[in-house]
Amino acid sequence: MIVCNEKGWHNCICDTCTLEYERVKAMTSESISTTIADEAPATRQGDTQKAVKSESSDDTRQITHNSTPEGCTEPSDGSNQGQIIDERLPIDRKTAPTTAPLPAGGQVSASTDDSRSQLELAYKHAKLISESTLIPREFQNNVSNVMIAQNMATRLGADVMMVMQSLYIVHGKPAWSSQFLIGMFNSCGRYSAIKYEFNEKRTACKAHTIELATGEEITGPTVSLEMAKAEGWSTKSGSKWKNLSQLMLQYRAATFLIRTTAPELGLGLYTADELHDIN
Repeated sequence: MIVCNEKGWHNCICDTCTLEYERVKAMTSESISTTIADEAPATRQGDTQKAVKSESSDDTRQITHNSTPEGCTEPSDGSNQGQIIDERLPIDRKTAPTTAPLPAGGQVSASTDDSRSQLELAYKHAKLISESTLIPREFQNNVSNVMIAQNMATRLGADVMMVMQSLYIVHGKPAWSSQFLIGMFNSCGRYSAIKYEFNEKRTACKAHTIELATGEEITGPTVSLEMAKAEGWSTKSGSKWKNLSQLMLQYRAATFLIRTTAPELGLGLYTADELHDIN
């Protein structure tokens, strides 16, 4: 019996390692070439040296020994020291099983190089846009803000320039213009254009739309001047509710309809008018 040299099954010919090698070979999906490379002597200095590989392109595992392990038979003249004592069949590295587990769900993630390339491309694009003087001041020479706008545009399926022109910073928070939010809703392809209904005194308004897939009519919450006063919207200094009450009723009625019907279109952001009224 040949004793294991404790260097792993791929470097040993003991019974246990031989069985392990045969098991791995059997798992290989493609047939393994049965050609065995010619044995060749290999000189070595020191304790251990790898045998010289055959000129054959086959990936042949070779084992050399400078001294005979315990249990091995050594010729009386000791002439085979450092000589190849076993050669294994070549393993097809492309089809040999691996021990690395797949990520959760069995899906292979995108390579790090691809992710880095995409990030670098997005950065270059954002830097180019940030140097323009036609974009809002919050984005000029601010690559980070432009990259955020790019991300939001991608999620909405909108043009990045349109997103930047429609984003406002109110009390340190980003907010949409009411026109942009209404435009996104009207052009999403899932609903008809928003229609407005006023009461006789035109002091209250509610917005209507129709879901195109079902034909169902959807009506949003009613917004009134009485509500604006009770919430303190119309009593704030510089409030537009005093001079543009009808327009503000339409904007707020449409905003409420969109937020209750298709909140994903706003990405969770308020409108600039709302933030002015709330804060």
